[in-house]
Amino acid sequence: MFRAIRARAPRFPFLVQLKRMVDSFMYQMVHDSIAQDEEELFPQDLPEELDALSRRKAWIERSVVPAFRKVLAEDPGYLKIFLSMLDSIDEAVI
Repeated sequence: MFRAIRARAPRFPFLVQLKRMVDSFMYQMVHDSIAQDEEELFPQDLPEELDALSRRKAWIERSVVPAFRKVLAEDPGYLKIFLSMLDSIDEAVI
């Protein structure tokens, strides 16, 4: 399924299995319904990150920052701990 999603065809493995189990009328109903919803899975406005640095930056912006905001909403005092961890990072590690 992961390979199908990466190939922008997540419905393909599902439809192959479904076609083996149901009649053609039911298969076509499900196929048409999924085709409409699948377009929403891959919005075209997402930028393509080609190099590793831009992929990491996008990961920070899309995943780390929202997760960190949720943590701060529950524990605002964690910001001080987090900033001290960033300040104490060994320069050799970076």
